[in-house]
Amino acid sequence: MAHAADQGADPAVAAGGEAQVHFNVDDLRTAEGKLFGAASDSESRQSLVRLRLKHWNDGQLDNDTWPKQEMKYVQVGQGQLPDSGRLRLGGDGKGATYTRCDYAPPAAPPSIAADRRFRLILATPGIFTGGWLPDGVNGQGERDFRLQGEGFSARLACAAVPRFDTISGWVLANWRPKTAQRVAPAGSVYWFDRLEGDAGELAAWVASGLWGDNPDRQRRAEGFNRAWLANWKGKQ
Repeated sequence: MAHAADQGADPAVAAGGEAQVHFNVDDLRTAEGKLFGAASDSESRQSLVRLRLKHWNDGQLDNDTWPKQEMKYVQVGQGQLPDSGRLRLGGDGKGATYTRCDYAPPAAPPSIAADRRFRLILATPGIFTGGWLPDGVNGQGERDFRLQGEGFSARLACAAVPRFDTISGWVLANWRPKTAQRVAPAGSVYWFDRLEGDAGELAAWVASGLWGDNPDRQRRAEGFNRAWLANWKGKQ
C-alpha cells in the first residue's frame, strides 16, 4: 500500500521505505483524453467527427470487403455460409469465429405429458399481434384464453409479463430507422394447463418460434419470439 511521503523526504520513497509514485491527476486525464476522447467543439462540446455511409450495394458484401478475405458479413437470405470461418457479429461488427454444429430441438419434459400442464418462458423479446399474448392464444371469453396449435391445445392459466419494451434498429440499405415496435420482454412467463393432444407437437411448435402467421421474416431471422418449454412444478 502506498503512503504519502513526509515533507522533505525523497519524492521517490514513501514512509517505511515503500516506493512512491507522484503524478498530476489533471495532466493524466488530459493525456487520457487525447488517446480515448472524441474531437469536439470546446464551447458546444458537439462532436467534430462526421461519418456517413456513402452508398450501399445490396447483396454485394462478400469476402472481398474484408482484409485477407477471411471475414464475412452475413446478410439474411444472401447465400449459405461455409461450415466454419470468421464473420462480423452484431451491430458493432465485432469479429467472431463460428463452426457449424448439429442441433436437435429438446424434447418436451416427460412431466408435461403426464401432468398436462407446462410453462412458456420467453428467451428473447416477443413480437405478438396480441400485444402481451403469444400468437396462437385466443380469447374464448372475458377471462378464458386458449392456445390452439396443430395437434395440441391448452388453457392459459396465468402470465407474468413485465412492462413492454420497445425495439427499433437501423436499415443501412435505405438509411432510415426501423419502425419502433412494442414487445413482450424476455423473461416473461406463461403458465398453461389442461393440455390436450401431443406434447411432442407442442415442443416442435415452441422450437420453431412463436410466430404463428406473422410474416415478419427479418425480425424472425434476428432471433425474436424464441422461448423455452418448461415443466410446471407444484401441486395441481
